[in-house]
Amino acid sequence: MNEHLTDKEVVAYLKKIIHSNPLDIALKKSPFSNVSSNQLAQQLAGMQIARKKFPDLYENREIIYPPKVNLEQTSSQTAASYKASRIKGPIIDLTGGFGIDCCAFYQHSSKDVTHVELNRDLQTYSEHLFKTLDYSIHSVNANGLTYLKETDRHFESIYLDPSRKTSSKSKALFIEDYEPNVLEFKELLLAKANQVWIKTSPMLDLSQGIQQLQNVQEIHIVAVKNEVKEVLWKLDKSTNYSPVIHCVNLETNQNVFQFPWDSISTTSNYESPQTYLIEPNAAIMKSQGFSEFSKKYGLDKIDANSHLFTATTIEPGIPGRVFKIKEIAPYQPKSVKKKYGNQRFGVVTRNFKLSVQQLRQKFKLGEHETDYLFFTTVKGNLSVIRAQKI
Repeated sequence: MNEHLTDKEVVAYLKKIIHSNPLDIALKKSPFSNVSSNQLAQQLAGMQIARKKFPDLYENREIIYPPKVNLEQTSSQTAASYKASRIKGPIIDLTGGFGIDCCAFYQHSSKDVTHVELNRDLQTYSEHLFKTLDYSIHSVNANGLTYLKETDRHFESIYLDPSRKTSSKSKALFIEDYEPNVLEFKELLLAKANQVWIKTSPMLDLSQGIQQLQNVQEIHIVAVKNEVKEVLWKLDKSTNYSPVIHCVNLETNQNVFQFPWDSISTTSNYESPQTYLIEPNAAIMKSQGFSEFSKKYGLDKIDANSHLFTATTIEPGIPGRVFKIKEIAPYQPKSVKKKYGNQRFGVVTRNFKLSVQQLRQKFKLGEHETDYLFFTTVKGNLSVIRAQKI
């Protein structure tokens, strides 16, 4: 880590070239004798990521960023703040990384935060981050589980973000697809804290995770602007829970939707499309809590497997996208081409035989932000619904 990256003239230079490609900067000769081209490129890439992912850090020119891969793997500022609103201190983060989550914990949850990171280089960047922000976070360069075994401390919360074993599987569908395998160390974790919080990718199967972990009290499916970013599992020593599922869509005005896991049912009311069409947000889609969603908001499904809902009236803040239906017709390619071909529409497919890309190519459909075509199944029949986004 080169602290000359925070020199006034270097910061001014990076700010001036903020939209440049870091690869191009790495190939050019550095204008500074004490900062290499590769160091400039790494810092520029970090600033570009921070600008979108953690904007508060971007505004602080004293921060030095680690390699791009470390920033891509960390939580966004928004997701980290949500976790900090749920996780109580004292907190230890066993897979601390660059320290974004620990910063959020320190800001919003507890001043007693311990950060553990195995990679010495990355931990050096974290220490510099905490010092720059004037956060009294205790940072340790160690294996998180080894440190936990050796410490005499008992924490309120343990947080860890296991990495996916990408060398053995491209998709982490089960707990054992992660390193460390929490199942092998669960007793240690629960002995050292009242709560254990585990972050996994959205690919992890919820029912399998509940069955394997057994001590799950809550599951938080965290989306940001309707893209699921992570799944948080809260464990404690009890084993008699039906976990409460929290579906969260951050950076929107949508309500948090929650329900007990054992209330999930395949039973729903089915109706032809009425005044409004409702598409649940991505977190609810991941949860599969469709019957609970329809009951809470007084909605009917348009088909068993389409996962689209309809109603004559809607509540403000409903956790999903709401559209006013303009037209419904059977899916007949010649009719669709004549009526909608060579025009601009948002396109959505649910329980349909063609993909969005195939439909766009077939009917030469451009993009539109508010006027939509839903290609879906309604009561067993392939249909096209034209609707206006509200």
